[in-house]
Amino acid sequence: MSTVLDIITDAMSDIGALAIEETPSAGEAAACLRALNNMLDTWATEELMVYNIVPSVFAYVANQQSYTIGTGGNF
Repeated sequence: MSTVLDIITDAMSDIGALAIEETPSAGEAAACLRALNNMLDTWATEELMVYNIVPSVFAYVANQQSYTIGTGGNF
């Protein structure tokens, strides 16, 4: 399992900010951790921007290969 420092190091290596065997300094790691936390917070709140979520269950018809969605469609 990866640690946060592993994720930060891999990300910095991927963008060319670090060489392959290099490790980030404490300041770089702290800045990246703040950025990672901000990104995770954004991802966690994205669902809150959806006005309404309604789960629906649809039955499939035997031997029917395609379905349409919307007004006049199957769903």
